Amino acid sequence: APVFLEVPVPVLTVRLHTGFELPCWVDAVPPASLYWTRDSKRVVESHRTKIGCPVTSQSESKGSTVSQMTTNASLSVNRCIYQEAGLYTLVAENIAGRVQTSCLVRIEDAPTPNTVSIRWADIGKHYYVLRCLKKGPISELRLLIDKKNNQEYMAKLFPLDDPVSRVCGAREFECLSRVCHSNVVQLVDAVVSDNVLILIMERLTGPDVLESMLYCSSWSEDAAKAVVRQVTQAIEHLHSQRVVHFNIQPNSLRFVQHLTPDSWDTQTAYTDLFRTLSPLVSDTMGTGLTDRHKMSVLSSSIKLLGFSVAEPLVTDQPTTSWLQSDHPPPQRIQPEFSAPELLFAQSTATDGSHTETEASTVEVGAPADIWSLGVLTYVLLAGWNPFLDRQTEETLEDRILNADYSFEFTEFDNVSEDAKQFIRDLLQKDPK
Repeated sequence: APVFLEVPVPVLTVRLHTGFELPCWVDAVPPASLYWTRDSKRVVESHRTKIGCPVTSQSESKGSTVSQMTTNASLSVNRCIYQEAGLYTLVAENIAGRVQTSCLVRIEDAPTPNTVSIRWADIGKHYYVLRCLKKGPISELRLLIDKKNNQEYMAKLFPLDDPVSRVCGAREFECLSRVCHSNVVQLVDAVVSDNVLILIMERLTGPDVLESMLYCSSWSEDAAKAVVRQVTQAIEHLHSQRVVHFNIQPNSLRFVQHLTPDSWDTQTAYTDLFRTLSPLVSDTMGTGLTDRHKMSVLSSSIKLLGFSVAEPLVTDQPTTSWLQSDHPPPQRIQPEFSAPELLFAQSTATDGSHTETEASTVEVGAPADIWSLGVLTYVLLAGWNPFLDRQTEETLEDRILNADYSFEFTEFDNVSEDAKQFIRDLLQKDPK
């Protein structure tokens, strides 16, 4: 029977009027007849829909030669519309047998910009304030329910009597009010009640990226690629709105919701769908039924949150204001994901370890997020931080300052050269 060498992800979410590709390579002797369907209706080629598009296979990217019996059956759609959402199925059949693989494509519109202004009101009149989700040194995260529509939200509470909390809350509000992107948590409301600034945001019920990576039995370079792609889009939007995050790390990236039948939270409406899809999908290299339905990392969109140390840039200068502030955020940044210039500036602001002349030459801005993206990519591929001492499990700041890292580990044996070069391009010691 035909064998799938590469199959698309089980669930794909794309934005309206953008394009998507479903890569699929088939090996069959004799050659198989191939056709795509969408919701059981045959897909035909058009000026926007192409079958056998030039998508590079995973085997090609790793330097392997593609057999003459291997057929590119990938499907690509440009400028997609709502009507093109549905269950896409590729059927491959010859005299030896019949196999098929499926992918559920969801098409969503870009989020609508929501102008939020801070208002003074009694929070209890509009929301039910429920349990504490997380408590930090300068803020507290709580679960809220809107009394009008019973919609659940998460709220970040900043006590205004604390000067550090007041400054951080104001900055987070400014950053969130500037951005509107499908991969960034959305600010819904902002209320001052009982001398507490309450930032109300959409609730994300899914796990963070690191948790998904640990629980996912099918983690691969493709899974890491899917995560990095969404994070890159989020960072690009932040920088276009003159916002620098300064805290790109796995804990700041959370899936919108659980989409796996065996999740460590409650069941979802997608449970039956995934269980139905999984038996229909042949695993790569013909090894039996696939467990792609467990790959929650590829089955839901990711949102960036954690704007506690984010900075809204006011001028064209890349240097941020909190470096010279009398009240810098106490929790600051995590060294293992921080850029060299950020560590240098932090040590200057906190302990005065460098002279004012040296500090004045440090420019901290958008390139710091690019560095963090490189570290994140390394972590997603290797499973640990590139600047972590594997013996003591301590972060070596000297390695960060010198951009000293290595790919000479067994975990990178099956990682493509393109992925390694991507990390090299991001982890540049000089941000210029």
